Amino acid sequence: DAYTPEVYEKMRDDLSRTSAYRNAITALAPNRTVLDIGTGGLALLALFAAEAGAKHVYAIEANAEAYHHALQAVASANMTHLVTILHGHSSDVSLPERVDLLVHEILGE
Repeated sequence: DAYTPEVYEKMRDDLSRTSAYRNAITALAPNRTVLDIGTGGLALLALFAAEAGAKHVYAIEANAEAYHHALQAVASANMTHLVTILHGHSSDVSLPERVDLLVHEILGE
């Protein structure tokens, strides 16, 4: 369950993969409440949804180190008003509202 920023950076830097996610999220997230399961240390998909005009984004991360990095990523992007990072396993986290769109890219288990 080791967290390595390099893994997330490598995925982010895969332009065809990242562009496909960004395009889909940009088309579907505006004016919706979004849930990102397994947001990772970059909170990449959560930030894409916020940038696309989501009403709000909830992003869940189970790994403690990745969770802390995700908090920093959202703060650095000045998106704390739109993105809430939650720590825990998705089956154990309760959301304060119903979401309209689910995004995820879970690696491992």
